[in-house]
Amino acid sequence: MIADHVRTLFELAVSAERIHWTPATFWAATPSELVMTIAGVTGRSPQTSPVSRTRIREIVADHGPQKSIRQKAERR
Repeated sequence: MIADHVRTLFELAVSAERIHWTPATFWAATPSELVMTIAGVTGRSPQTSPVSRTRIREIVADHGPQKSIRQKAERR
């Protein structure tokens, strides 16, 4: 049943030995975020990037260097 799968995912996400999310973080996460997090923890990440290197170069060329948003967030 779906409830069994959700329970298993919840236990994986909030366990201190695994992902260590809070319950609120688990319930706020999108399915994609959960899948990516589990893939990262288990080491089963896809080998290919969803964005090609060519496209990344095009984006960088179009937008130029940008300041880190992390630095802005840390100042608040």
